[in-house]
Amino acid sequence: MRKIFETLRGYLSRFLGGNGLTIIDVCDEEAVQDYIRDPFSNSSFCLAMQKRADATKSVKLSIFTGEGENKKEVPNHSLAILGEYVSSSISYADFIDYVLNWSIAKDKGCLIRKVNGLSWLAPDLRVYHPDNFNIHFNGTEISRIEIINPGENISDPNEIKNNFLWIKSANYYQEVAGISPNSYGTGLSNQNSMGILGSFIKKVWTWNWRLSKNSGKINGVISGGSGHLTKEDREEIRDRYAAMSSGTNNGKPLILSGDAKYQDTSKSPIEADWLNGEKTAHERICLSVGVPPELVGGGQSTYANRKEAKKELYTDTVIPWMQDLVNHLNKLFAKELKGAYFDIKISHIEALKLDKAEELKALDSIKDRLTVNEYRKAAAEITGLKIEDIKGGDVIVIGTETLENLSTPIGGSGNEKEDDI
Repeated sequence: MRKIFETLRGYLSRFLGGNGLTIIDVCDEEAVQDYIRDPFSNSSFCLAMQKRADATKSVKLSIFTGEGENKKEVPNHSLAILGEYVSSSISYADFIDYVLNWSIAKDKGCLIRKVNGLSWLAPDLRVYHPDNFNIHFNGTEISRIEIINPGENISDPNEIKNNFLWIKSANYYQEVAGISPNSYGTGLSNQNSMGILGSFIKKVWTWNWRLSKNSGKINGVISGGSGHLTKEDREEIRDRYAAMSSGTNNGKPLILSGDAKYQDTSKSPIEADWLNGEKTAHERICLSVGVPPELVGGGQSTYANRKEAKKELYTDTVIPWMQDLVNHLNKLFAKELKGAYFDIKISHIEALKLDKAEELKALDSIKDRLTVNEYRKAAAEITGLKIEDIKGGDVIVIGTETLENLSTPIGGSGNEKEDDI
């Protein structure tokens, strides 16, 4: 994030130069903490996270047995229902939305609890809001989980190990091996950096909103010359200046009498270049949550760029995160899975599919290595057309000849003598 910070510093030095202000004045600690407390009120963050959440929810969760060629889906497994509903009131899509947003946006992350019911039914998953729990440590182990509402304290090591998952971002300021006894456990990686970006955008919007209410101008400074401005003089000048800056008088010159002197301190949004600063901060927030800016109105948003950006979103962000979540779920449900395991399905996702023309071209390059029916079956899968096998199609054709004909020696069966040919 240092590069992001330096980029913003460069923009801010252009905006604030000569006024004695620094980046701390614009992105002060209080503003950063306001953003961290409520990142969901920032539209740049919400746009990026909604795009990421929608992509993540399209990844299907299922249960399998075996590995490699022996891998087989088990759709009738008792836990398969968790791929649709994790409880009677929370769908799988809602579950992904909550876990994803809370684990990335909030320091405390997200707490997941397995609630066992009847032995032949799948357990429910309960998701706790970050403000509704505290994780206590003793050394490197979780010693107690405190649920605030309804009040509950869980300190049994076996229950904590077997029934709870704590999903969060890593805390780079708090080494795992150095957690002090009974300290709170939190995650803190991207949150503070996003807070700096988020508070900057808030300042930009506040700046532009105030400018728009004042016809896009900031007040100038009027000072007395060699003489002295009385209270009445100051009030008259203030009223006249306000009249010149709004309504039908906007843009008309301001004439001052006496020794009063006017110094223009205004900068238009173009001069201040806030627009570029806002765009840059928006793009950086998108990148900080793993979403290519091209998908949320930033970057070079052409059709080709967006197409590649969708693939990048899945391969670099969505799939790795889902694989981590699947590993957690396999650990949590090890007893109920009975040797099976959760895994993701992505073959149905359009963004990850090759263009049909490219696939058919690749298929054509190996046409002489497939039987006619094998080729027809592969073409049907690519195009989605119904192409059935044909009689006599279990042969390989090379050019206009079958492989069988080409392998037969010219002149007979191959047993003839030279004089017989």
